[in-house]
Amino acid sequence: MVQKAERKVLHAAVCDDEAAACGELEKLIAACGRAHGIAIETEIFFNGESLLHSFAKNGMPDLLFLDIRLPDADGIAVGETIRQRLGNYQIPLVYISSMQQYAMGLFKNSPFD
Repeated sequence: MVQKAERKVLHAAVCDDEAAACGELEKLIAACGRAHGIAIETEIFFNGESLLHSFAKNGMPDLLFLDIRLPDADGIAVGETIRQRLGNYQIPLVYISSMQQYAMGLFKNSPFD
């Protein structure tokens, strides 16, 4: 008898204080997953504090989309916390912002390799 291979689920997180931006990004992530045959579960966060609290409680996602401007802490500080305080250099950080002035400062947090 041939067994079906278990399908791995990719866990993504989106942290942005704009609900519309979160919804659009969630749709894009789901469409990308369908196009490539990847099951993706996406969790939405509206501030850095709830995101970091979830990490402490539930562990890290496989991929994180992180807005720069958040109400409680900027996304760069959240990225620094993930890299330095939590010591996680494996999770890909995808910074999202319409503000061009943030671009160069992001590379300090190793957004990708």
